[in-house]
Amino acid sequence: MKSAFSKTFFPVLLILLVALTVVGISFQLSVRNVLKEQIMEDMENNAQALCELARAYSTGGSMISEDFVLNLSVSNRISGADTVVCSTDGTLLLCSDAPLGCEHQGLEVSQDYLQAVLARGTVHSTGLIQGLYPQARYVVSKVITNSFSQPIGIVIVSSPVSQTDAVLDKLAGIYIVISILVVLVVIAVTSVYLRRQNAPLRSMAKAARDFGHGKLDARVQVDESSSEEMQELALAFNNMASSLQKSEYQRQEFVANGS
Repeated sequence: MKSAFSKTFFPVLLILLVALTVVGISFQLSVRNVLKEQIMEDMENNAQALCELARAYSTGGSMISEDFVLNLSVSNRISGADTVVCSTDGTLLLCSDAPLGCEHQGLEVSQDYLQAVLARGTVHSTGLIQGLYPQARYVVSKVITNSFSQPIGIVIVSSPVSQTDAVLDKLAGIYIVISILVVLVVIAVTSVYLRRQNAPLRSMAKAARDFGHGKLDARVQVDESSSEEMQELALAFNNMASSLQKSEYQRQEFVANGS
């Protein structure tokens, strides 16, 4: 048979755990969206700056110049993102990993993706960049135009999704530790509170047992901190006990007088 303590304590604990789980999941999703938006915004600003540099340094339709290569390398170090520059036919010309030459140069971007970038001007996406990086990435691609607003290439700025996941893992660890501390505090506080609330019930049960064993002066003592319902119940029990005690004394007196 379950006690009033267990019937109250465990549902409260279950509700707390469910609430913490829902809050944790909502927090993770919210932080992920905020981080993604911030990363995308930073990469778009970076891509815009590189497009302006490419336009400024382009000569005879070519974007490859010593100054632009230097700026591409510096931009990569400052932003922490990876950048590649492609021609309008999708051929990779420059890579921030090794501006003077790397294994990626000469590869071609998917024509469907290339046409989408050329048509829309700027494309935000998340996924794999085939042939360039093995892991999923946040990607911002932007069209590079010359002084006559004609497309001369595209710049693709990307950042690994795993970096965001690493931040979320750290936050999840902190949240779990805080949640455990909260649960422990709630368990301690709830245990003390429920035991204090149930103390009058235990006192009433003891008084009822004593009264049943012939101790007719047994009464329930409650203080002002008890709930209104508990005080009313104690008062009703004490009135009943007093009435039964009086009746018992009258019976005993009647039997004595009769004898």
